[in-house]
This record gives sequence, structure tokens and C-alpha cells, in this order.
Amino acid sequence: MQAYSAAADSAGYTGEITELQKIVAVLAKAAGKNQLKIDVRKLRDSIKNMPQFMGGDLTRKIKEDYLPKLEAHAFCVYDKKTNEIFINPYLKE
Repeated sequence: MQAYSAAADSAGYTGEITELQKIVAVLAKAAGKNQLKIDVRKLRDSIKNMPQFMGGDLTRKIKEDYLPKLEAHAFCVYDKKTNEIFINPYLKE
């Protein structure tokens, strides 16, 4: 099963858990640079060329699917009014 999962990941066929892990990695990289606030557009631009995120309305998926789940696990806080994501400082690498 692990071999299948690894092969699927490398081919770009992933599930939501892998997609969330990639977003957390991007947020952790930004936090490591002491950049604890980014906007949705910058996050989208950081992940749009990864095979896991190809196709579809990525901005909508980030706002409606990914960010609420990341907020529930205290990785970040999303401000809908300013369209900014505040990254948890504990994500610093």
C-alpha cells in the first residue's frame, strides 16, 4: 500500500491529506523567513505549479476547502475581509 501511495504522489494523483501537507510546508517555509502574514494570492502562486494542485479553481478551493481545515488544526488564521492568512509562529522551521 505504501508503494502505491508513493507512486500516486509522484504522479500527481493525491488526496486531500497530501495537498494539505504541501500547503503546510509552504506556510512553514514562509514562517521560517519570519513572514507570518501572506495573502491568498501569494499562497496560490506558491502552489499552483505543483502537480497536486493542477486544474480547477484553486483560489476557491484554498478559501473554501483548505483554509478552514488548516484553521481547525491551528496552522493559520484566515481573515476573509483582508484576504490575508496569518501563520502560526510555531511553524517556523
